[in-house]
Amino acid sequence: RQAVADAAPAGDVITFGPALNGQTVQLSTRVVLDKSLTISGPGAGLLAVGGQQRSGLFAVAGAPRVSITGLTLTGGAAQSAAAVDNPSGTLLLSNCTVASNTAISSAGAVASGGYLGIDGCTFVGNAVTFGSGGAVATTGRAVIRSSVFFNTF
Repeated sequence: RQAVADAAPAGDVITFGPALNGQTVQLSTRVVLDKSLTISGPGAGLLAVGGQQRSGLFAVAGAPRVSITGLTLTGGAAQSAAAVDNPSGTLLLSNCTVASNTAISSAGAVASGGYLGIDGCTFVGNAVTFGSGGAVATTGRAVIRSSVFFNTF
C-alpha cells in the first residue's frame, strides 16, 4: 500500500523483494490504484496477494494504465469484483493466477468498464453468488489470450 502511495504519477514499477517469496501478503481493505504503474511479482507460484475472504484486493480509480504481473490474487471478497475492480482505466493482467475470489452481485474476480487485457493467466474457483461473471465481467473492451478458466461459478 505504501509503495503505491509513494509511486510517481505515471510509469513506476513496484517489485516485490525475494524475501516475500512463498508468502501471501494479506490485505484488510482494497489497495486503490489511482496512477499508471506496474505491480510485478516474482511469479504466480511464488507470491500471493490475499483478502482473507473479507476484502476486495485492488481498485483502479480514475483512468490510469495498471499492469499486474507474476502474482496470485486470491481470497478476495466483495459486493463485486473481488480481486480487481476497474471501472474505467486500462487493466493488464499477465502471468497471474486468480483463484478463490467471491463476489455477491457480479464478477467473482475481475470487473472492467475500461480496457481489460489478460494474457497467460489462470482463473480457478472464482464465484459470484447472485448475478453473472464468475471470473470476469466486462462492459468495456477485453482481449484475453493464452489463459485458462475453470471451476468458476
